[in-house]
Amino acid sequence: MKEYTHRIDEKLDRINDKVNQTALDTELHQATL
Repeated sequence: MKEYTHRIDEKLDRINDKVNQTALDTELHQATL
């Protein structure tokens, strides 16, 4: 069970990274406009 939870945490971390990256890209894009 712990292993399963750990795997979900890793997936969520990856999703968070993607979201943060997208937000950063958007901010940078708006800043340059």
